[in-house]
Amino acid sequence: MRVLMVRVCLTKGSSLGGHENSVLEPLEFEYLAGAIPHHEVRCLDLRREPQGTLEQTLDEFQPEVVASTANTVDVYSAQDLFREVKRRDPGILTVIGGYHATYRPEDFNNPETDVIVQGPGELAFREIIDRFEKAGRSFGDIPGLMIPHGGRLVHTGKRPLTSLDTVVPDRRIARKYRKSYHCEFWMPCAMVRNTWGCPYRCNFCALWTLGEGKLWERNVEQMCDEIEGLDEKYVFFCDDLSFSLKSVPRMERFCQEMKRRNLRKQFYFTCRTDIVVRLPHLIEELCEAGMKRMFLGLEASTDDGLDYWNKHNQVRTNEEAIRLLHSHGVEITGSFLITPDYTPQQFEELFHYADRINILCPAFLIYTPHPGVHVHEEKGFGQINENYEFYDHLHTVFETRLPQEEFYRHFSGLWRRAYSPLCRTGYRRFWRILRRISLPLLPHTLKMGVSIFRRMAKGNLMVDRYQDGRMSNSGRTRLAPVESVPASQFAQLASGAREEV
Repeated sequence: MRVLMVRVCLTKGSSLGGHENSVLEPLEFEYLAGAIPHHEVRCLDLRREPQGTLEQTLDEFQPEVVASTANTVDVYSAQDLFREVKRRDPGILTVIGGYHATYRPEDFNNPETDVIVQGPGELAFREIIDRFEKAGRSFGDIPGLMIPHGGRLVHTGKRPLTSLDTVVPDRRIARKYRKSYHCEFWMPCAMVRNTWGCPYRCNFCALWTLGEGKLWERNVEQMCDEIEGLDEKYVFFCDDLSFSLKSVPRMERFCQEMKRRNLRKQFYFTCRTDIVVRLPHLIEELCEAGMKRMFLGLEASTDDGLDYWNKHNQVRTNEEAIRLLHSHGVEITGSFLITPDYTPQQFEELFHYADRINILCPAFLIYTPHPGVHVHEEKGFGQINENYEFYDHLHTVFETRLPQEEFYRHFSGLWRRAYSPLCRTGYRRFWRILRRISLPLLPHTLKMGVSIFRRMAKGNLMVDRYQDGRMSNSGRTRLAPVESVPASQFAQLASGAREEV
């Protein structure tokens, strides 16, 4: 069968720096393609294509299946994609998966969506495509799906989690785009999955629930074989947590394999600071194997702030981890979370703290209530804006304690003072980063920098069309939740659902 996988482009103007800062390969599609090697698969990355390419591809390739994925900020783009697909050919099967579809399948309970995949989708997708080829639209006995039917969502039952090594990604499908993918200032950069899930319970994150509160780890030899096959010098490990205290023997084997194979790759890992400080010998080995960068979720500048987010960590541990990583020459990106009740004093304290710890890339992010996260209800943040265009960690979806204009002025001031070459503190960081930018990425970086600083100069990170859209849905509303029919009742709908859905 002809299967088209489409990576949608974010709503124009909705995000200031997230998608511009890093454009990573669609690894989720490469895994899906690896699960169906017996079918004809094409990948279309709309982030790297001019306007009109979708329509041209639909006409030329004539896919029988169109699949996509969606984070929360992508929802409207994915809905628009399927709307266009069905307008051109109602017979095309449309399949959606990803984080948002797993937690909020009701947002895809519409005539344009045929199948919603929840959780890891490789094996479910294989079964969907094979079944569609042989028996048409009869998916009721495939676990892990939500199927829109008659205004309701038919739930086919939960699919058990399986090994991360069941499917090997097929990177050939994104071959035409590979040289343009980058992670921050690394380009070209490949993406590899090392682990999945997380055993910790930070209350601003729901990703740990997808892995049932466990850290699932890949086979080291298979992962190293995959890395050896990459043409890219830079490798970003797209893990919530790249390793834990229990991962030491496994990660030591990884280091040994990388040294033995002498691949000369440069790695970007993610970890908790308390794990870093307890494993200094492993950090040293990882650096010898090629680790050059690490992402740390610092979240707050005080112990009370860390307790607020249920981090079970301390500021002194964060700082000890930073010192240890710096001693090995590891460059750090560290994120901080900002709540809607921030005061001018808190903004100022956070800026001075980020300046004092001297990490290469501090990231100031606004708490965003993605599906499955409920800490805002516990903390009493108040009315929520459910326009998903704001869910980019750079816009608030709650009423702020400060007037919104003042809130954004302080928020954008954090970024401006931290990175602008026109500010005393940002001057040194600006030139440190500029020297590290991969040469092919330089034109894009300069263009992005001009755009960012232009917006910052207004004292507001929001784009113009949002300035009067406070707490409104800007014409976009989320579909109301609908009834979910469990698998035990599916037999009653089998004849209708299997033919019509």
